[in-house]
Amino acid sequence: MVKTTNDIIISERERPVWQSVLATVSYVLMVIFIGLMIYGVYELPGRQGFKAFVSCFNCAVFMLVFGLRFSVVTSICFDMATRRYKKEYRVGRVKFGRWKQLPEIEYVSVFKQAIVLPGEDNAHMYTVNVWYGHNQHFTIYTKADGKPAYDMALFIATRLKVDMLDATDPQNKIWIMPYAETDSFALPPANINNKGLGF
Repeated sequence: MVKTTNDIIISERERPVWQSVLATVSYVLMVIFIGLMIYGVYELPGRQGFKAFVSCFNCAVFMLVFGLRFSVVTSICFDMATRRYKKEYRVGRVKFGRWKQLPEIEYVSVFKQAIVLPGEDNAHMYTVNVWYGHNQHFTIYTKADGKPAYDMALFIATRLKVDMLDATDPQNKIWIMPYAETDSFALPPANINNKGLGF
C-alpha cells in the first residue's frame, strides 16, 4: 500500500521483552515436539509410535498457541483513497491480513462485554466495532484491557470524522464527536471523556 495522508494505520505497541522471550521459548519447544512426532512415527513400533505422535502433536499445538498469544501484534489499516480496510496480524516479520471494501461508516463504538473465564468472577472483554448501513458492523479490535480499546475507537472515529459511542459503562452510554473537539484530525486531546489516549 502506498502511504498517503489519507491512510490510517493503527498498531498495538511492540511486545515487551519478557513476552518475546516466552514466545521464542514456545516456538523452540514446538519445533522440538514436531521433531519428536517424526521420530515417534519412524522409530517406535505400531501403537507406541502412534501414542507418541498424538502426545507430541498436542504439545506442539499448545506451544504454537502459547507462542502466538505472546507474539502477535494486531494492526488496523484503512486505505481511504480506495476505501479499503484490513486487520493485519504480525509475528516478527511475517504478516497476515486481507483487504476488504470499506462501506460508508456511520459511527464507531467501544463496549464492555462479560465473558466466562475459569477462576474469574468478573471477567470482561472490550470490543471496538465500526457501524454502517442498517445496524451492520464489523469488529476490528478486542482487548481485555479497556484503555487500548477505548483509545483505538477514539482515534479511528477522529480520523474517519464520525461519531463514537462509548458503551464501556452500559448504564451510562456517551456519544462523542472527537473530530469536532480538535483543530486537526490527528490524535484527539487526552482529556476527551476523561479517559485519555495513547496505546
